[in-house]
Amino acid sequence: MDWSKWIEGDRGSAATYTHFLRFIFSPHTRDLVIIALLSLIVACVFAVQWFLECRASWSCSDIKLEPAGIGGALLIISWAYQAGNVRLGVVDLFVAEIFTMCKVASGTEFVSKLSQWSKNGFAPRCVVLPHQDVMIAFNTNAKDLELLDGNVVKYVTATYVYFKTVIDRLDRLHSKSLVENSSVSKLPENSESKELLEILLLAFGSFESARYALTIMVDNGERRDERVLFALVNELRAFNELWDQFDDEILKARISDRVPAYKKLYEELRCEKYKKGQYFGHDALIKETVSLLQRISCVHTSLDTIR
Repeated sequence: MDWSKWIEGDRGSAATYTHFLRFIFSPHTRDLVIIALLSLIVACVFAVQWFLECRASWSCSDIKLEPAGIGGALLIISWAYQAGNVRLGVVDLFVAEIFTMCKVASGTEFVSKLSQWSKNGFAPRCVVLPHQDVMIAFNTNAKDLELLDGNVVKYVTATYVYFKTVIDRLDRLHSKSLVENSSVSKLPENSESKELLEILLLAFGSFESARYALTIMVDNGERRDERVLFALVNELRAFNELWDQFDDEILKARISDRVPAYKKLYEELRCEKYKKGQYFGHDALIKETVSLLQRISCVHTSLDTIR
């Protein structure tokens, strides 16, 4: 086997077969599969009728409507398959970008840095560079979202809007600190910590929406586990940091309604399959995720007992 041609998850010559099966079984193409199936049934009915008529008259030379019906049904099936491939391509595009954003955030300790800046009361100053487009798929293909399910559109849009707001708020902090004699008023003293805490809350919303989006969009079980894990670990890091830093009970209540779902996730991830540490090469992440979920579960169980 040529190792340089090997890609994890690539089936090589079976790609066409795999794509066809995905078109049939993916939840994103169910309506198109139904259309194709109905068209196939219509084509079969026309074919049987044509065969019986030809057999009864012992001649097929007369002009018949059945061949036109069969051809039309086959054209509809072809259109449905092509439309399904386009739709799945859109799904894969957004999954790839959201997944990459979550991996970058996890690898660069984005949440931990935001939390530390919030505790310190200021963010490190750096030169503000021309804004780079880090959401290429969304900015250039947002219109294609109309091809997808309503829940997919909701969570994908929420992910990008939250993330865009996080970037804008961070840029605003830097620009206010660098522009001299600016007409834009600077933040009041000691208020940057609150500003950074709000940014951390927005980041939490982005990673939570990313987890929901990836859960719905990825139709392969093993790949979905990996992609959701990267979003989940960022989400849990943000949740724990927010819970530790929130002094206002109202603000804590805004995120505390996630706790029951986190407790359920904790019980599921404690199963023997994950304890063995063999989880698609991300043992450290799965252990951190379980640890964060355990912390949330223990803290809130203690609070419920006290109440």
